[in-house]
Amino acid sequence: EESLAVERKVMDIKIRNKRLTEDEIVSQAFVLMSGGFSATSSLLAFTAYEFALNPDYQRRLRDEITDAISATNGEMPYDVLARLPYLDAVVSEILRRHFSPISLFRYPSVDYRLGDTGITLKAGQQIEIPTYAIHLSDEYYPDPFKFDPDRFMPENRHLIKPYTFLPFGGGPRNCVSMRFALLQIKTCLAHIVLKYQFFKTPKTDVPLQYQRSIKIIPFCRSVLMTARELNIELNVIEIDAGAGDQLKPQFLKLNPSHKIPTIVDEGFVLWESRAVMQYLCNKYGPDSTLYPRDPKKRAIVDRWLNYDTSLMESMKSGVAFCGVNPPEDKITALKTNLKLTDQLIGDKRYVTADHLTIADLTLLVTTVPLLMTQYDLP
Repeated sequence: EESLAVERKVMDIKIRNKRLTEDEIVSQAFVLMSGGFSATSSLLAFTAYEFALNPDYQRRLRDEITDAISATNGEMPYDVLARLPYLDAVVSEILRRHFSPISLFRYPSVDYRLGDTGITLKAGQQIEIPTYAIHLSDEYYPDPFKFDPDRFMPENRHLIKPYTFLPFGGGPRNCVSMRFALLQIKTCLAHIVLKYQFFKTPKTDVPLQYQRSIKIIPFCRSVLMTARELNIELNVIEIDAGAGDQLKPQFLKLNPSHKIPTIVDEGFVLWESRAVMQYLCNKYGPDSTLYPRDPKKRAIVDRWLNYDTSLMESMKSGVAFCGVNPPEDKITALKTNLKLTDQLIGDKRYVTADHLTIADLTLLVTTVPLLMTQYDLP
């Protein structure tokens, strides 16, 4: 009830009295940039695949772009790209056919009755919109699994029912990265089709084969790795942090701080990954070398756990939440910290001794994602 009351209060904010703070502006800009880039890479990959299977569509788009830039002395200005109907149709069909199955949620601000269905949506009730299923429903799109850009040509757009095409959501709270993402994909696609041609090869999957994967945040991964080393079978309940599952009343009742991961062991609730790892070792692996009982050896492990918490996490956050171009001083500080870590570990296989400990696991999940960034870290 308290959580719903907070949500209602947030939804009741009067727009005329609301002003964005500097932090809110920075966070929105970061989401805009990161969301736009991720959408572009996926769309380009799916477009290349569809063009390889449908050379006529590829040729048709190339002809449209060639004619457009010939009239502008070889330039490709934004207003020209925005007016190309087939380019827009291709991008729209890619967004429909290969939409990423992310969760789209809305919360009614008041009770709302759905026509004559007998269903009433309660104020504050979480509503999930199955966008992926809508896009591939034959009720709204004939032959929905067929890639057909003509669906979105100007002469056919009126056949698309409102709110059955939702790649960026809909209404006043649609995706803040929409225009940026569309600008990127159209610009990239225009340049690519003018210079390259895509072909199907014997190795091309027809139909496309999707690989299932589970995204696990580093803190959860370190706990799972600890449990595996201790041969503990966990009853794992996955939550979607991106969709705000950790803010739902049932989770907040369990853990008011909404931290992930959280464990429940015989009624005992604990969160914060390093504390969870220590607890699992103490209870289920008291003789395990993961968290040695010897006071001196354990102190060394604790030192590394504190080092990871106080330094590595602060440095990582300083870069991770500054957008695509974080301040140079933050990158320099992160590089210095990683170099110090490398010096402290030296040529040792493990950070504390000659065997694996939970300090190795937590440092591993902290540093590996950093080493995969574009900042040329040591």
